[in-house]
Amino acid sequence: MLALNAGSRTQAASSFFFPLERVVRALDRLRRGEAVPRGTLCATYELRPYDELRRLGLRPEREAALRAAAPTATGRLVIESILPEGPTDGHLALGDILLSVDGHPILDFITLEAHLDDHVGREITLEVERGGRPQQIRVTTLDLHTITPASFIELGGATLHDLSYQIARQFQIPLRGVYIASAGAMFTPTGLDRGAVITAVGGQATPDLAALEARFAAAPHGAKLPIRYFDVESPRRDRVCVVTVERQIFSAVRRDRDDNSGIWPSRQLPPPPPAPAPAPLTAAAAEADDPRALALAASLVTVVVTLPHKIDGVQAASFRGVGLIVDAERGLVLVDRSVVPTALAELNLTFAGALEVPARIVFLHPFHNYAVIAFDPARVGDTPLRAAELAPRGAEPGDQAWMVGLRRDQRLFAQRVEIATSDALDLPIPKPPRYRPANLEKLALTQPPRALGGVLTDDDGRVLALWAGFSYQVAKEHKLAEYGLSVDFWAPLTRRLRRGEPPTLWDPGVELRPIPLAEARGHGVDPQWAKRLEQHDPRRRQVLLVERVISGVEPWRSGDLLLAIDGAPVTTFLDLERALGPHLALTLLRDGAVIEATAAPRPLRGHGTDRVLHWAGALIQEIPRSLRIQRGTGVAGVYTSLYWYGSPASRSKLRASRLITAVDDQPVGDLDAFLASVRGRRSGDALRLMTYDVDGRAELLTLRLDLEYFPTFELRQGDRGQWIRDDTLDP
Repeated sequence: MLALNAGSRTQAASSFFFPLERVVRALDRLRRGEAVPRGTLCATYELRPYDELRRLGLRPEREAALRAAAPTATGRLVIESILPEGPTDGHLALGDILLSVDGHPILDFITLEAHLDDHVGREITLEVERGGRPQQIRVTTLDLHTITPASFIELGGATLHDLSYQIARQFQIPLRGVYIASAGAMFTPTGLDRGAVITAVGGQATPDLAALEARFAAAPHGAKLPIRYFDVESPRRDRVCVVTVERQIFSAVRRDRDDNSGIWPSRQLPPPPPAPAPAPLTAAAAEADDPRALALAASLVTVVVTLPHKIDGVQAASFRGVGLIVDAERGLVLVDRSVVPTALAELNLTFAGALEVPARIVFLHPFHNYAVIAFDPARVGDTPLRAAELAPRGAEPGDQAWMVGLRRDQRLFAQRVEIATSDALDLPIPKPPRYRPANLEKLALTQPPRALGGVLTDDDGRVLALWAGFSYQVAKEHKLAEYGLSVDFWAPLTRRLRRGEPPTLWDPGVELRPIPLAEARGHGVDPQWAKRLEQHDPRRRQVLLVERVISGVEPWRSGDLLLAIDGAPVTTFLDLERALGPHLALTLLRDGAVIEATAAPRPLRGHGTDRVLHWAGALIQEIPRSLRIQRGTGVAGVYTSLYWYGSPASRSKLRASRLITAVDDQPVGDLDAFLASVRGRRSGDALRLMTYDVDGRAELLTLRLDLEYFPTFELRQGDRGQWIRDDTLDP
């Protein structure tokens, strides 16, 4: 063997090879059980030919002596770069021609590296020629191992370590600060990303990882810490952001390399100190020129949501919109589900653009595109708060209304608008499956204003609709449409919450769409039923057709026409919503025949996905409702919502959106069964997983566990909407 293939270029048939001299040295020392010292001057060198050396100032007599000493050499090493504030900064200079070290000629890279490796921590003498003048320079050889990170911290989903010599050398920056290798959920919302170097936390310098660890260890969960940093690609631009400390969803561990075992064992950071009791803060009411905007200034808030983990097929990690206060005393806020797409989320509300407080999820509607969240009114002191007055009914096409909302800069505005249409919502099926509003009518405006969000009101300031975002997907592009969500669909539930009653929701397990009555006649609707439906709704003249059914939900079938519930004609989604209950007497038209059937809608708490399991580097959850109704999945199992690159799940191709139905031939019908099947397994154990994609194609996967770097833990939703982490699942 002559050399090792060290790289290649995909643009050309080129390969690069690494000479073996230093490799052989390292292997020999390792065989003898000895350490492998590595020395460095924190500088880089380039082998340049003699003609270029002459342009750098090499004297003719020196060139003649060098050629006589090494007739086969075609050039010498030249200083190419010097690490700022490194051991040779201020001693060596760019363009210095290296001649000898401690009296030994420097003929090539290997000659220099061998001498540096043998003199780690010792002072050496370099002879260089600079601009035609010989120089004798004394410098100390630095231990390369001490400036190569041997520890890292996992905090808030981020990975941080000391700035390495390799990165500092590449970007020509001083070797100090803490490098963000992966931003994670804690740093990403602030704009911090991979490649940032943290220089101070909370006003205290963080020259190394130990300083940063001490600063974060002293901060309670939820604390706000100013971070000073720069990006390695623009190191002269100093930046500041504020990070919210996360110590509940994610573990906080330090890993130190163990050269004997070859692994990086973890050590839990100390528990965070308890958070101090929050002091109430007050903000003045927002100002606006229009009295209609002022009337709702105390009822509109900005909602900011960040997701620590992407579950339920959610496409992004942060969302922003506008919420409507529906109960000031209880702190209840209505917001659309394009802002709160899933239950595993951290929420913050901004009042009057000046005051931010945390919030929690109270209720998530599974298909009507709204959520109810809550904040503690005591946190906002004397800040003006007012529950919005709701109109007794929603708007109709042709009605004049007012759009009152917040622009993206959080300024209040009011604008006259006209309701153009009230049509059934029909959004494309997303891929992968995720939350998709259905069984709903949308209000469209003739000329909708650009806004972050808001409400539609009548002339008396009563709310007719929430101006909501509707998230959807076309091919691989995620889009957002804005429509009015009529008060008729969400007011009954908010009234129950205001009375302190638990929300009651009945899921029929179907998605419907309206078809014209004329088309329904072609399906077999007889004249008598056509007349009843026409008299019930003379304006719309439509019938609801069953488009999709959750597998196993009786008595529905795709293609059924819904004629009546409990004997009353049903032609709109609002009719269906008002009729829902624990028992439904259905009148359906199926294959041209009218049938009577009974349905038992499933009760839902409106809490969304309330358990998530991290296993083998993948997030495992119960099969979401979106998958069952959008793809008709009827199998029992669990669902993979996310995986980490480099994890056992990634190496075994256990990708997101796959279902696991069996482990080692043992069926796993739900999360408890899956957890029981993998409990007690140890690192290195191999398992067989029967999996399916969302279209029902089967694939048997094998997976080998690595619990050292990808331990098992569970996230579970508590009684008050808080998430609790359990790390006691591994043996």
